[in-house]
Amino acid sequence: MVSRFDVVGLQVEKAVHEGLRALCESIIQAPSAEIEQMQTWLRDWYGISYEPQLSTGQMQPMQRLEKFTGAKFEIEFMRSMIHHHWKALREAETAWTVPNTTNF
Repeated sequence: MVSRFDVVGLQVEKAVHEGLRALCESIIQAPSAEIEQMQTWLRDWYGISYEPQLSTGQMQPMQRLEKFTGAKFEIEFMRSMIHHHWKALREAETAWTVPNTTNF
């Protein structure tokens, strides 16, 4: 199974531009720490163990990136990550409108 971090790791290897390579390395590190922190809270506060899994639909765009190289890979990767992060921001904004989430 291809994970988001596998594709970002692939970008680190395939990146033509050092700035993008450095950004990809931070994309791997920061969310990994955030995921670990939230998993700890779920376990400690609610007794829940959670390991996220990618659906087939989520894997397809990432698998598509594997066939590209050079500038085409970078362009498609950046478009994909922009959309991914934009979508995450929209979801976070929605969370603020749900009752009982104002304690964040």
